Amino acid sequence: MPVLRCGDHETDLGCYQTMIELLSVMAWPSDEVARNQFTASVMSENLARLQSLEEPLPDAATNWIETIEFVEDHEECFSTSGFVENWFLEVGGFRSVARAGGLENLEAIIAGCEKGWLSTGLILALVRRMDEHHPDLVGGASVSKALHIVETVEVPLTIRNKRDLQKAWKAYKPVAHFCAALFDRVIRSAADPGADAPDDDPLNDMMSFLGEADAYLNFGTSFIPARTESTLLDPGEVWDIPHDAIIIPTALVPAPLSGELLAAAQSYKAPVPSN
Repeated sequence: MPVLRCGDHETDLGCYQTMIELLSVMAWPSDEVARNQFTASVMSENLARLQSLEEPLPDAATNWIETIEFVEDHEECFSTSGFVENWFLEVGGFRSVARAGGLENLEAIIAGCEKGWLSTGLILALVRRMDEHHPDLVGGASVSKALHIVETVEVPLTIRNKRDLQKAWKAYKPVAHFCAALFDRVIRSAADPGADAPDDDPLNDMMSFLGEADAYLNFGTSFIPARTESTLLDPGEVWDIPHDAIIIPTALVPAPLSGELLAAAQSYKAPVPSN
């Protein structure tokens, strides 16, 4: 089971590290080379910015207060620069940057993943809601039933074509729990713009996101759909959250299906096997 590398969430740098790791893992869950190229490109950009901020220390004899302030800023910048440089080297340094397609192109690839992420997250969210609230559905909760719901009911920001839905689910299944937590946040924000406003404390914001993803992870790696012998998410492939990561367990409870979503689930008919 691959494990997300989380930073120290009690520091801004630690939260930033987790965010970059999360982005790279979600965009390229099965491609370590691409993840390293993206991270190295981001760190290269950060190093350039840090170097442009460096200033010479003033003469201590002329202004002690100013000197102390500059020393503190210089030490903080030096510490940040060292952290970023070490991370840059860990992921291949200049070699990774040279072989990458440029940071703008990599960021465009990530932007292009968003619809696939949200669609994958919706599929996992639907399976969980069906299993927890609708045990009377014929055949029980399943990905096929979730795909039928998404095809039938128009859900904003998601894919509707079945083939593309299946492709997205296959590509992002190892990070489906992160996708589901992201989908829930997007939907809550659309319904109430202030529901998931950025927290002033990045620690709480990151911990709560990981807590929501962890709930989906626990469901996906324990739920076994009917007529199958394996769990919905393969524990050997899905990206785990470190056991020592600082997270806030979610208190959110998935709501039952209703209206069009429930009607679509009830209308699903499993394909008849051909002889």
